[in-house]
Amino acid sequence: MYRISCQAAVVFIFLCAAIASAPVHAQLACQPIGKIDFVDLKNHKGWQVINSTPADKMIEAGCKSSSWSNPLDNWYYGDYDFLHSDWKKRYHSEDERTKAMAQRSRQASYVTEIKRFGCTYDGDPLGYFAFHLVKTGRNPTGELTFLCVLKDQSNGVERSAGLGFKLFNEALTTAGQLGGNDSINLKITALPTAIPFYSSMDMDCSYTEPVTEFNTGTIGYTKGGGAHVARRFFSFNEEWQRGKPSYKRIDYGCTSQNDYRKLVALADEMKKLEYENPVLSDEKGDGTIKFADARKDMCEVLRGHDKKRASQLCGK
Repeated sequence: MYRISCQAAVVFIFLCAAIASAPVHAQLACQPIGKIDFVDLKNHKGWQVINSTPADKMIEAGCKSSSWSNPLDNWYYGDYDFLHSDWKKRYHSEDERTKAMAQRSRQASYVTEIKRFGCTYDGDPLGYFAFHLVKTGRNPTGELTFLCVLKDQSNGVERSAGLGFKLFNEALTTAGQLGGNDSINLKITALPTAIPFYSSMDMDCSYTEPVTEFNTGTIGYTKGGGAHVARRFFSFNEEWQRGKPSYKRIDYGCTSQNDYRKLVALADEMKKLEYENPVLSDEKGDGTIKFADARKDMCEVLRGHDKKRASQLCGK
């Protein structure tokens, strides 16, 4: 597992590979997870660890995968890897571990301050999220420490694509309400397996070896409507200049909001040039295409028609 530098002050977020979708008019409901059993960490005054939570069995069964072997570690401790069950793989002695604990910018109380929630969809278990509020009141900020849509289980929830997105926005709304304002800014750091999920949302992104960091920006919400991070176009039509559409999923990687908006503007320019086929779509694609390649394809055409506009959207 990768580790974040002490200065980064951000948290890993993990997403179960299976994201879900649901019937129309289904109800998403989330409740705080209580009755968490904390115990003192031996030889580390002031530090507490978690013995158990009521959600442990569900998370162990529904979130564990080949790329996420210890979901309970992240459910309990976020990126405080010196508290993880496999901490000896990263810290070869108790002294190294103690030094890492002392260097962290957050206090030992972080573990007990994390807010953990379990969610259902039409009464059936759906998933879990957790966050830590860094600042409340005016301009609240926080860190999303855990997000998991449970894998397929015999609980009546129809699975495909969409519920992970709903669960994410529910986490934003809940954090905003507890933050005490009408907006919230959450920071997320994704491991490689979670990047496709987060890069499909219209959020700013920065890459620092070996992690990719996403930031929701200041997201407003209402009690009735909740938060909503916009979703990016899913696919690129490789045959937009020719005949029958051929869609490929766009691999956005670490793409900023500004670069994404330029991609959408490029697609609009292609429409103005009277290409009838849509360039960007939400159709499911066969295979993938890199964001840079999709952009390059349109930029080459635009340069042949409007060099000034191409310079604005594509650079020189």
